[in-house]
Amino acid sequence: MKIALVTYGVSVHGGTQKQVLRLAEDLRRRGVSVQILVFEYDPKSGYQGFGGFSVETFTKSNVAGRLGRLLGDIYASWRLVSSIAKNTDVLNIHDHGCIWVQILAKLRRPRMKVVWQINDLHAAFRMGPSSDHKQRWTSFLHRWLCRFAAKLANHITVNVMKNKLRVDQCYQVNSTLMYPGVDALETKPIDRKFKTPLALLSVGVFFPYRNYESVLRSMVCLREQGVKSQLTLVGATCHSETYAEKIRTLACELEVQVLITGEIDDSRLGQIIRHSDIFLFPNLDQSWGLSVFEAMSSSLPVVVSKSAGAAELLTGRPGSRIVDALSPSEIASAVIEITKTQEDYNRLCREAFMTVSEMSWPKTYCQEAWHLFTELSA
Repeated sequence: MKIALVTYGVSVHGGTQKQVLRLAEDLRRRGVSVQILVFEYDPKSGYQGFGGFSVETFTKSNVAGRLGRLLGDIYASWRLVSSIAKNTDVLNIHDHGCIWVQILAKLRRPRMKVVWQINDLHAAFRMGPSSDHKQRWTSFLHRWLCRFAAKLANHITVNVMKNKLRVDQCYQVNSTLMYPGVDALETKPIDRKFKTPLALLSVGVFFPYRNYESVLRSMVCLREQGVKSQLTLVGATCHSETYAEKIRTLACELEVQVLITGEIDDSRLGQIIRHSDIFLFPNLDQSWGLSVFEAMSSSLPVVVSKSAGAAELLTGRPGSRIVDALSPSEIASAVIEITKTQEDYNRLCREAFMTVSEMSWPKTYCQEAWHLFTELSA
């Protein structure tokens, strides 16, 4: 079997990029011929595992003007489609940045099966993190294009039930739910002890929907209750330097201790996780939250917002606390509850590890994807 994997870019440490990488690795272990095609790739950035594959890159031309960008997108997509290996059985596209690839691939290779993995809806639908997206005259065209591309696909897959409901409604399809997996950062629970000040951690590429403002204000609530804390924020800032600067300014105004590391390699991230006490994920309507589960696999208790996709699997599960993302006092209360005593904290650390211990990539997403691919290519 031959399978081609397409996503917009693999130069950042993101959930979609990890999904593509783990799927490619799983397919290769099964003896499948795997081809990875993208528009952006810097071998020095993103997950190192992509270095083990021959990632084919089709850089889009930097043409001024809306029409120029559109033609550049179509041309780059055509070049990518033209490079898909002959006799490819399944083309697996991840997210909406490759709509022209999907359309052109079906027009050029109608017999090739196309599976579209939608983790985030197009901003034109004004759903989730894009709910405040400005309505433009082009929004109607983007929505129509998305629906047209969805109709051409042989199968649509999504990562959480919340997204399934939205995708089915907006794209007018019947999608299949496939939960992402978890990288086990440790093989057994870690015997942790929380410190003073508490070492708080959050991970994610900087965007306004990360809602770090609520975490900073929760640190003020903690201080007012006699609990000292410090916060480390890990993630690329290049996509929203304005938001990163806003967080730095707010930290100074509130007089709370915050370290923004920017993009770091997996080794340093592992060190930071091992020296942290609690993982916070206050995101506003984030589709998933891969970093939450990876933190739990390192025996870190987590505080997750109700609107994050991760809450779908963690509500009522040990080792996690689900809170209102816009309530700093609720976030602070969850932190205090987790660290009530060293004994309680250590129990929650063990429970966090056990909660995600069976959520590996091969046992969840990769296995489901493989079954779908084999069914379509039969």
